[in-house]
Amino acid sequence: MLYLKLLLVGAFLSTNVVAKNKIITSDIALYRVQDEVVFLSSYKAFKKGLRIFRCFNKNVLFLPALGLDKESLKTLPSVKQIKTFDDDSKRFIKKVILLKKALIHIKKQKRKYDKRFFTYFEKHKCLNRPYRSWSKTIQNMVTVELYFQERFKKGTKLKIYDPKVWENVKFYLLSLDKKINHDVFF
Repeated sequence: MLYLKLLLVGAFLSTNVVAKNKIITSDIALYRVQDEVVFLSSYKAFKKGLRIFRCFNKNVLFLPALGLDKESLKTLPSVKQIKTFDDDSKRFIKKVILLKKALIHIKKQKRKYDKRFFTYFEKHKCLNRPYRSWSKTIQNMVTVELYFQERFKKGTKLKIYDPKVWENVKFYLLSLDKKINHDVFF
């Protein structure tokens, strides 16, 4: 009986090691924000989410705050470009890291939004489906957007922000960049 248990444990451990080696050798680490390492394989899902979210471009705050205007979102770096780590890819990854830092900050504050906050996004032609059916990427982007609007909009129309509001957004992002550690692996 002991022999059988040892054999099963050995078989489990050896398959687990092979699986881990396969994952490590088949993917490329792009960056780390705090304790979370983001790999190239997750970039495809993120890119797809950004393409969907760019449909909201005229009505959102966090995209222009990160310097992701409609034109730059049309030409997102491909996986091949990201692998080569060219200058465009590096600039784009730095913006993605800021987005990730904003999300970490929001989660640390335990800020949650109930269903009524998601109604606009659920009924908009860009998504037109319930929150629970969205990808995790879209859910995170909407959470960051809701936080940005709550914190910075304060009754003004999105297109008519005064320079003071944009200055506050800029300082918020700079403080997150300094406060939350990250490493870029290129």
